[in-house]
Amino acid sequence: MLLSALSYPVGWSVCRSVDLFFSPITSQALDSGTITQTFHVSPYIIMLILISLTIYLVIRHIRQWKQINVAKITAKKAGISHLLFEARWHPFITAMLVGIIALLAWPASLAAGRIGGLGISGPSAQLFSLLINGNLKFFDWAGYLLIGLLLGSFIAAKGSQEFRFRNPGLTTVVKSFIGGLFMGIGSGLAGGCMLGNTLVNTAWFSWQGWVFIPCIIFGSWLTSYFTVIRPWQIKS
Repeated sequence: MLLSALSYPVGWSVCRSVDLFFSPITSQALDSGTITQTFHVSPYIIMLILISLTIYLVIRHIRQWKQINVAKITAKKAGISHLLFEARWHPFITAMLVGIIALLAWPASLAAGRIGGLGISGPSAQLFSLLINGNLKFFDWAGYLLIGLLLGSFIAAKGSQEFRFRNPGLTTVVKSFIGGLFMGIGSGLAGGCMLGNTLVNTAWFSWQGWVFIPCIIFGSWLTSYFTVIRPWQIKS
């Protein structure tokens, strides 16, 4: 994971630095950049449809959801420490917290002169430029957000006693590094990372974000099939 995180901004920077080579792909643009412009509908109508669909799916999931019997470990912490590092959260709580952070990212971005919300590719490039060139010119709150994600992950792993230095082996190291590079290159080609496309571009009904989602789902399935499912089927 660490190697993937380190190689990700390298891949993104490589893609952006050879923009002329990728320009036949990245320079393509639609006459109408958003779904609302293409179909000449009010964004509030689509918002109402999505909100209604979300409420329906949430209610359906809650009704069908069954409590999973998970082995309970004797609590070693109390209070906030127990809630943060030991207690099992419902996925919806995490989803709501992510939604709140994503919502607050919009005014924070605008205050910093940046149009958009949460993102990883841009802040990764900022952090990479800061570490390599000492460039502070474009380093803003989004860069500090990325540092906070790394520190928060460390604190969460340390607090739950899951932090370990492990040697995954040379094969896994190489795969992680190459995977991070391809993720960075893909973000450069897609005009943003998964967060930027799924949380930001979809929020203003951009075609880029809504086309990105089925593509990333299909790509994830395709990769999982040939790297995990298919080899497992052959062995069994």
